[in-house]
Amino acid sequence: MRKIVFLRIVVLAFISVIPAVGISQVSIANKLWVGENNEYIKADSTIIRFETFSKKFGNTRVARFYSINTDTLKLVDSNNDESGLTSNFLVKLNGKSQMTMTPINSGAKQLTNLITLDGVKEKLSYKEIHHFPFDSLKFEKVIFNATECYGRCPAMSLEIKSDENFRFIGGKYSARNGHYSGTISSDQYNQLLEILRYAQLDLVECSSNQNIDLPTYTLEVQYNGRIRYFKTCVLPFVLDDLGEFLLTLPGRLNLIDSPNKFEIKFDSVLK
Repeated sequence: MRKIVFLRIVVLAFISVIPAVGISQVSIANKLWVGENNEYIKADSTIIRFETFSKKFGNTRVARFYSINTDTLKLVDSNNDESGLTSNFLVKLNGKSQMTMTPINSGAKQLTNLITLDGVKEKLSYKEIHHFPFDSLKFEKVIFNATECYGRCPAMSLEIKSDENFRFIGGKYSARNGHYSGTISSDQYNQLLEILRYAQLDLVECSSNQNIDLPTYTLEVQYNGRIRYFKTCVLPFVLDDLGEFLLTLPGRLNLIDSPNKFEIKFDSVLK
């Protein structure tokens, strides 16, 4: 009798382990996913954001609250949504860096059109951004300007050249006020190059959005004999890391006062 009871306990324990071993929870957060037609996904723990580039509309976005149950992604318009209406996708990961999303209800199918601006899709395929390095990048210069906002956003301008020379003009709420020049460290310069490798500079498009409550970012990247110029209050996903790097760089430098005042001008505007 004791032997039978023991065997039952062993069998039940084994059965209870099977779901945990055979089925794992899909995780898509904290990565930038790149689609087949200039579509991007970025998710935190509660909100998933879709972005699409086009010449006509620049960068357009769709945001939804989401949850994942094993391999089913459920999207809702609001975290207080009580309608019960969700857009459901079956999510499959190939390793940790390739993903497919298959719509499994009508809401999800309609959402694929809004995400891609290219009609209803039967499946969406994505790869993690590090599948797309720009190895032929020859960096020349980056110029960046940020304005104040309705809050405490730093007003600043800076310029970094390929010889690692750095110029900075700090305004209200910036790391320092005034005019400064010098060089950035080799580690900081290499970090900049690594960020630019994955900024999709040849593809990225950006709407000229303006909002009185938000800072306006003006960015010019010169590389491979080419200039890309952007002016917006909302940087595209692939430029988020670059914007963060440039905004925080002055606070990480030993700034040296420049004996002469200077201006930082955007070359694309002058031409």
